Amino acid sequence: MFKRFDAKDRLETRVLTFDFTLDLAPTELLIDPPIVSIEVQTGYDTEPESIIAGEGALDIGGLLFRLPVHGGNPDTEYAIKVWFATTNPNKSSALTGILPVF
Repeated sequence: MFKRFDAKDRLETRVLTFDFTLDLAPTELLIDPPIVSIEVQTGYDTEPESIIAGEGALDIGGLLFRLPVHGGNPDTEYAIKVWFATTNPNKSSALTGILPVF
C-alpha cells in the first residue's frame, strides 16, 4: 500500500504518520521495533536514510507509527517503507509513503 505525503521543504522538519489500521484485524497489534528503509524514487541522494530525524514511535493504540524527518535533497522523492511484525505469527504489515522534497 502506498501513501503520498505532501511535499516538504528541505529545511523543514515534519512528522510522517503511517496508519496501519486497515491492515490489521481488531485482535492484531504491531510489534515494536519496525524496520524502516528509505530509497530514492526520483532525484538524487547518496544517503537517503539521513532524512530520518529521530526515533519513530507507535501511538498509544499501537496502530499509527510516527516518523520525524528533516532535510533531503531538492527535487527528490523518497520512498519510505515501514515494516512491522504483528501479534499474528502468520502476518506482517508494511506501508510505503512517498515524500517529495523541494
